[in-house]
Order: sequence, then C-alpha cells, then structure tokens
Amino acid sequence: MDRLRDLLASLDETGAGQVGPGGDPPHAYVPAGPVEAAPYLGYCPPEVRQEAFAAVLEGAGLGAYDERMVEWLTQWDDTTCRTIASIMWRCRRAGAAELAARLGVTGAADAVPGSVVLPPDDAEIARQALADASAWRTWRAEGAGCEECQRLDPGRCPGHALDESVAAGYDSLLRRLIAEGGSL
Repeated sequence: MDRLRDLLASLDETGAGQVGPGGDPPHAYVPAGPVEAAPYLGYCPPEVRQEAFAAVLEGAGLGAYDERMVEWLTQWDDTTCRTIASIMWRCRRAGAAELAARLGVTGAADAVPGSVVLPPDDAEIARQALADASAWRTWRAEGAGCEECQRLDPGRCPGHALDESVAAGYDSLLRRLIAEGGSL
C-alpha cells in the first residue's frame, strides 16, 4: 500500500501543478499547465467537476446541448475531467493572447478569457463614451425639472436616484479601463 501511495504521489508531481503560460486556472481542480501524466489527485465528486468546468467555460455562452455535454463529461473519471478542463483553459488563454497580439495591444496577453481587449483607438472611444454617459447620468440624477423629485422633500424620485448609481458604475468602469490601458 505504501508503494502504491508513493507511486501515485510521484505521478501527481509529474502530471499536475505545472505552471503553464498565461496564468493560474480558474479552479483548483484544473491542472495549470501541460499534463504529462495522468493527474491522480484524488477523487472529487461530480459537483466539483461541474464547478471546475463552469469556471473554465465562464462567459463562453453555452447552449442547452453544450450544458448536457459538460454534465456528461462530469461523469467521467477525475483524471480525464482534469485533463479536459486543463486543455480547455489553456485554449482559452492562447486565444486571448493571440487576440491581444493581433490587435497590437501590449500587456494584454495575460487577459482573462471573457475579458475585453480593445485596440488603443477603440479604448479611447470607449473612455470618452463612458465619461459622456457618466456626465449625463450625473446631471440627470439632479432631477432638474422633475415634478416627482420636486414633491419629495428632500430626495429624488427612484428613476433619478438610479441615475446616480449608474453614473457611479460608469465612473468605476472608466477608471478600470484607464488603469488597464484598454483591457478589462
């Protein structure tokens, strides 16, 4: 039994935990880099496999049949599920890096799949649009000329109160877009 544990431990070290290019996987179940040997990391129930696949496929826009196939995959053995999830993750990372390179966006090769990478000209347009939208919502939040706002003492009608919240969201997104230089 001890020899079997030692063998499995050595296989774990060989086949999992390798850091691949492009960042950490979105779930601890998923090996980080190329899998050289079956990743024997112990049994995980199908629910954990489902969480891992959901994390890897987040934002991919799955259809009903896609979801059925993922559910079917979760019934396979752990080593197969871990390897397939790792391949899916590395493909998404490679696609994000390729898109960033094609757009000529520097520093965006590590963008998380599902994120948005904009070329510099489009990023500037998005920044200006967010600034304009924020200014308009902030002005609207003042409720100037709104009869309902004027009846409330003090306060604003629900629609104009929402404008303030939306403007804050625009401002937050604008700050992130500026900080990230065109990628979110």
